[in-house]
Amino acid sequence: FDIDRNRGGIDAFGNVEIGGFEFNGETINNIIFSGEKKGDSLSCNVSIDDESLNLTSDADIILNGDKSQWNVNADIRRFIPSRFGLLPKYQGYAFSGAAKTNLTGNNADNITGEVSLKSLSFEKHGDRGVHIDGLSLTSHNNDSLKCYTL
Repeated sequence: FDIDRNRGGIDAFGNVEIGGFEFNGETINNIIFSGEKKGDSLSCNVSIDDESLNLTSDADIILNGDKSQWNVNADIRRFIPSRFGLLPKYQGYAFSGAAKTNLTGNNADNITGEVSLKSLSFEKHGDRGVHIDGLSLTSHNNDSLKCYTL
């Protein structure tokens, strides 16, 4: 870790490797995080290589009130929710897919932009699953109206 304090703010950079930790009764192994905060900007990368959760993600965020920007990408190769106490009815089913966000704002009332999901799968080996090529949610303002498109 490297932390600098300047002009009333804190800038920092760090790399962390976590061999494993327990969440809701499931141990998640092989986590690597690197991140940097400089002024109002944050950027980070996360990699998890575990039997129950395997993903990589990167984020670039600018914190600036209602003009805050959130750009996040995630490649989810495997997420088995039942192992974390989620969706217990679907034991052994796994999610996979890619997610991308490009949003501006800092709360549900003023946020605009797009969240897109691509190549989504929810399946269990040997069973018929659900596959979706893509899904996108867009939000924008039109005069005083908030518009959403799915």
